[in-house]
Amino acid sequence: MKIPITLIVVCLWLCQQPILATPNWDTQDTLKQVYKGKIDLKYSITVELCILEEQCWGRFYYDKYIKDIEFVGDYKDQVLTLHEINAKTGAKSKGAFIGNLSDDLLQIKGHWQNTDAGKSMPFELNALSVTIPTNTHLNYDKVKDFQSLLNYFDLQPKLPLKIDAGLNYMDWHWTDWQEEHKKDFKHFIPYAMANQYIMNQVNFGTEGSLNYFDIAEKNYKEYKMGYRSIGYLSKNYKFVSLLFHFDADTGWDDYEVFFVLNFDYEGRLLGGFKAFTHIVLERTGQFISEQTHATFLQESTIDLSSERITIEYGTNHKTGEEYYNEKNSKTSSRYTLQEDGSFAEKQLK
Repeated sequence: MKIPITLIVVCLWLCQQPILATPNWDTQDTLKQVYKGKIDLKYSITVELCILEEQCWGRFYYDKYIKDIEFVGDYKDQVLTLHEINAKTGAKSKGAFIGNLSDDLLQIKGHWQNTDAGKSMPFELNALSVTIPTNTHLNYDKVKDFQSLLNYFDLQPKLPLKIDAGLNYMDWHWTDWQEEHKKDFKHFIPYAMANQYIMNQVNFGTEGSLNYFDIAEKNYKEYKMGYRSIGYLSKNYKFVSLLFHFDADTGWDDYEVFFVLNFDYEGRLLGGFKAFTHIVLERTGQFISEQTHATFLQESTIDLSSERITIEYGTNHKTGEEYYNEKNSKTSSRYTLQEDGSFAEKQLK
């Protein structure tokens, strides 16, 4: 019996195809949304969900590992059934999400289950809000890239919190402290991340000769100068508020600065301010010392007090007399967090 050559070619082609693959049905009618949430209140995940009529597909990753897992499924009577896909075989795996999608597409609640292991755990997902009005949803790939930075910020300090000179930061009190989070405290942030999310976006202005928002990669060294993670002050489904630390000793000047920076989940800077500075600048004939202290009363209200001392000294070239002049200025201000992630500043008397 001879088998037609066409049938052989078709069979060979089918053998090379995955058993199941994520559809590529993107049209203008496809509904898309990006979510964050947790499985069993412990395992943080980020999900991109696509829906076209009764078909749905997408991908998700565990925030800790940032590795995509694809899924396909169906959507009937507001119930989602999403089957994970085995990356090696292209077939359905035993993991699945089954949950109810709210009418506004902003929340999914249900259970994740693994039939082989006999596991079933609750999950809840909430849609991430856009910060650009013309966009309908966030870009999943940008959210995933930004997750690499967020993973340095597992710690949350308890409020009220005061940042001032001489404070031993490890004596701070932390919310939901876990021993594994200790490694993220003052963790050195790689240059590429610092350049993309901080130096390319922040324009606060700096003191002295060092512009710490414009550092060449060759000078960005762990034991010389750079940015470190401290923790996050707050998170919601629109933006996250992060606390950074920068220090440097140039040989002449000393810099230590804390920043509060608010980002949306694509890594776009929404607002921020310097929460603490301890700057000592010395040049021939001039010495400048500046200290700013912050008191975080609550997530939305921060009081700052700043003191700047300027000393000028030397010898008058005309009279030959030595001189020493000292100026001291103090200011106080309050920063209030706005709904869009920016801060409103008010000078206090």
